[in-house]
Amino acid sequence: MSVAGETDVIQRMLNDGHLTHLDEGGHVRELYGSCPDDSSNAMVHRVIRSDSHIVEVILRCASCGREFAAAPEAMHLR
Repeated sequence: MSVAGETDVIQRMLNDGHLTHLDEGGHVRELYGSCPDDSSNAMVHRVIRSDSHIVEVILRCASCGREFAAAPEAMHLR
């Protein structure tokens, strides 16, 4: 999947209030990002919702424990 395509999927997921995506192959893919401090993987720690939409995703770095907000274009699917 291209970066632009992945960002579009992530934006649709957030608009629909979902944190996971079932891909064409039947695999469940989840959101993650890279820590701005050490580039380690960071997983979803909490979300802020408005009605059924996710308006902000807070990630937490597995290495350093930093929490940070990530825009859809800064997140990826694993």
